[in-house]
Order: sequence, then structure tokens, then C-alpha cells
Amino acid sequence: MKKINKQNLILRNQIQQAFVERDILTFAENPFVVSMYCSFETRRHLCMVMEYVEGGDCATLMKNMGPLPVDMARMYFAETVLALEYLHNYGIVHRDLKPDKYVCGTPEYIAPEVILRQGYGKPVDWWAMGIILYEFLVGCVPFFGDTPEELFGQVI
Repeated sequence: MKKINKQNLILRNQIQQAFVERDILTFAENPFVVSMYCSFETRRHLCMVMEYVEGGDCATLMKNMGPLPVDMARMYFAETVLALEYLHNYGIVHRDLKPDKYVCGTPEYIAPEVILRQGYGKPVDWWAMGIILYEFLVGCVPFFGDTPEELFGQVI
């Protein structure tokens, strides 16, 4: 179950984004997109009851294993490509791909056009996929910075 603090959603101006996520997960029928069974609200939280995915997320896997073996990286990458193609066919752009989303808006995965505020579309997801594949194989992201500004300077 994903439990989201409502106050945090308000502070980050992400209320609409949370409801869009709920709607997408409710509608999506794809073996590579996690299914959502139901959602409900409490006084303090928005809760989404989702399919259990054994094995956890890829960020935890990489933390424990280091760089992934090529065959494992290929499998996770291919599964995510299929999920992205499915979402893109419905006009849905993820915009926040990163290994901890893989059960499969961190700065390391943001595409140059988003940094430059030039709008975005499906290519921002493919940029993030390239960063993720690099991280799968090498064990770290290709761009570093002590601040988001320093990191963005390397990207653009």
C-alpha cells in the first residue's frame, strides 16, 4: 500500500499529480505496470492499495548488488521499455523515472529540455531510461553535482 501524506502533497503542490497517478494505475492493464486495486483517503493520507511485487525496487537491488549483470539489466530495461510504450500509446508521459520507481523528480534523471523549461514530451522518459541503463550497468549516474544547479550544468 502506498500511503501519501496529504499535507506534503499540498506543500509540494502535487495534489492533482497524485490523483492523476491514481487514475492511470486504475486504468492501466499491462503486465509491466503495477495494478492498483483501490484507493481511499483518511484524514491525513491518500492511500493506494497496489499489486505486491516481490523483490522490491531496483534502487534497493543496486544498493545491495552494485552494478547489475548485463542480462539482468537487459531484462529490467526491456520490461520498462514495454511499460513506457504502453503508457506513451495512451499519451501518458511518466516524467519521473528512476530506479526506486522500478518495482520494476530526482535531478539526476531530468532531461535537458525540462531543465531549460522548453516543455516536455515522450523524449524526457527516454532520456531517463538512458540514465537508468547507465546506472544499471556502471553502478552510478553519469552526471554528478553537489547542488541541482551544478548537476544541471553538466547535463546541458
